[in-house]
Amino acid sequence: GTSPGSPRESHHHTHILSSKMQSEKIITIVLTGGPCSGKTTMLNRLIDDMRALDVDVYTIPEIPVLLSENGATFPGIHAADELLVYETAIARMQIQMENEFSAIAQSKNRLSVIVCNRGALDIAAYLSPEQWETVLRSCGQTKESLLDRYDSVMHLVTAADGAEKFYTLANNVARKESPELAREMDGKTLAAWRSHPRHYIVRNEAGSGAKGGFEQKVRTALDMLESRIRPRLNLGFGVSRGEMHVVSGHK
Repeated sequence: GTSPGSPRESHHHTHILSSKMQSEKIITIVLTGGPCSGKTTMLNRLIDDMRALDVDVYTIPEIPVLLSENGATFPGIHAADELLVYETAIARMQIQMENEFSAIAQSKNRLSVIVCNRGALDIAAYLSPEQWETVLRSCGQTKESLLDRYDSVMHLVTAADGAEKFYTLANNVARKESPELAREMDGKTLAAWRSHPRHYIVRNEAGSGAKGGFEQKVRTALDMLESRIRPRLNLGFGVSRGEMHVVSGHK
């Protein structure tokens, strides 16, 4: 395991906020996966579906994209100290934004879904184990405390794995990965979240890059996430512990 390595008071404060994120009326979901996997499309569809059910939806933007679009570009995986500063900043921003959105949702006293376009553990995919431990200590967190922040994690597999001809760099300013690197990062991201009890994986089926196939991928993911949310619409707030599931396609 890991140790927080930070003041007791700070860790306790973060723990309280983390507990609020998982209150009966607030469901925090992570959309993650490799580059060019359909996260943005699915995020938009999930927002529409939840609002149709009269559920409040809050979205946490993808922090690396937010940074890149405002001048703070990714320094590269071999940048050592510079990379560590960059990824620590991402972790702190991620946690702070989640906490503040959760506080706002809590104040409304309505069933709310917080959807994170990537979550805190995505950062581990870009760091060595030693660097990741340093980030955790800097944030007063452990891997377990970060996992506890999220109700469910939906991993959409990159188009570079099973739908290669539809893999593109054109629709994301922060994306620079070749298909080979995209597959590697997809695997590392998958590993970073593997121990979450509700870790859902949506793979690319044959032909999934085509309109019908991609629509099926999105629909499969939406159905899985909505199965976590719909039981609470009638104040049935019970949550069962789950397992990692492959919900579409084949490895």
